[in-house]
Amino acid sequence: MAEDQEKLAKELAQVAALVKLANDNPKSEESRTAAIKLAQKIKENRLVMIPESEIERVKTMVGEAKELTERHSQSKMQDMFFGGIIGAMLSKQLKIF
Repeated sequence: MAEDQEKLAKELAQVAALVKLANDNPKSEESRTAAIKLAQKIKENRLVMIPESEIERVKTMVGEAKELTERHSQSKMQDMFFGGIIGAMLSKQLKIF
């Protein structure tokens, strides 16, 4: 998995370099070539563009989901703890022997 991430990071760095070259190059032929290579990289790697606002929205949703999970896991542990105490108390009171 680390290899995949390294490969993706390398590809994204190349894409970023091509974007810069396509936009900042005063020679139109080099800009065009960079843009063509950029399009190929995007297609090869199946890259998509996502607005930062969408990324922030997803981060917020994930954070809220984690918080909800933690809150419920804590309440489940508390329920189990209290259930154990109540069970122990009842077992002492209901001892027949």
